[in-house]
Amino acid sequence: WFQAVMNATRTSYLLALFGGALLSFVTQSTTAVTLIALTMVNAGVLSVQQCTMIIYGGNVGSTFSRMILASGLRGSSRQIARFQDGFKILGTVLFVSLFYVEILGGVPLVLALVSRISGEAHVQMALVNLVYNVVVAVLVTPVVKPVGRLLDWLWPATAAEDFAKVQ
Repeated sequence: WFQAVMNATRTSYLLALFGGALLSFVTQSTTAVTLIALTMVNAGVLSVQQCTMIIYGGNVGSTFSRMILASGLRGSSRQIARFQDGFKILGTVLFVSLFYVEILGGVPLVLALVSRISGEAHVQMALVNLVYNVVVAVLVTPVVKPVGRLLDWLWPATAAEDFAKVQ
């Protein structure tokens, strides 16, 4: 069954994305998914493109776990969880879009960049994960305060948090 799934992901990058998301949801770890994908690309089981989509899926898959786990949280704890969810969803939408522009449009973007830095597939994939997280962090940084105000409005501080604030 594993070989059948691997063969199916060769023809569908979206299946690799969903597989990475599912594995991340189950393991509750983006890092575990990335390490498994790095090992598989290094062993020649996955292509660089498949591995890239698994890494992107792994990043968004952890969001679903966090959404479920954070559903009972209130106040600033929920704000932090929702901020992280938005961060990962934004990153995945952006990078999957860039992936398809690069693959289908032939525009050199992330994969071209990492292949210029290293010729080793596992290093390239580690760099894909790094680029994903750094670029999204850089993009989100200028809007942290407005997003913080929005999160505060959507999920206000609890009474205990308000009471604990220095007056």
